[in-house]
Amino acid sequence: MGQLTSKIFSIFRTKKPQDILMVGLDSVGKTTILYIIKDNTDLTTVPTIGFNLEECRIENTKFKLWDVGGQERIRHLWPTYLETSNGLVYVVDISNPDKFDDAVLNFKRMVEEKNVPILILLNKCDLVEEEKIIDQRRKMILSMCSDFLVGATFKEFVVSAKKDKNEPDKAYFELLKAFAWLSKEIQKCK
Repeated sequence: MGQLTSKIFSIFRTKKPQDILMVGLDSVGKTTILYIIKDNTDLTTVPTIGFNLEECRIENTKFKLWDVGGQERIRHLWPTYLETSNGLVYVVDISNPDKFDDAVLNFKRMVEEKNVPILILLNKCDLVEEEKIIDQRRKMILSMCSDFLVGATFKEFVVSAKKDKNEPDKAYFELLKAFAWLSKEIQKCK
């Protein structure tokens, strides 16, 4: 009788969506990533003033994905959003090494706020011509983060949120794989 009751209750139980915070400097592709993940839509975006919030499902897990603007005047709000988040997505423009120092400094501030699983998206790899350069930059960014990521649960993915004419679903599947990793890590923390 207990098993039957459990099954009935599980049918009516609604799982609360996991809150995910996605931040990064301005113009790194956060909003584009949000809408690719939500419904594989390629939108023309404008800089986010404040935030965008969308609900999406990845591997049977419902997410509320908060995309918070990256302009310098908004960054002080990031920790407020992180307080209630179950995971952090930090987006870096891998095509712009001039901004790596600023990106890492702001990332460090977020990691020090709360210990949650972290997905690092090294976006815009389509703008870097050689695979070798992408790998060098990936290693450089991880090296710059090594002192404050000790003990953190994180994984980096090199991605492009830009839709490819020849492979229109490639960006979606790359990002889906990255968010599936985050989903699994969040489930482990429960």
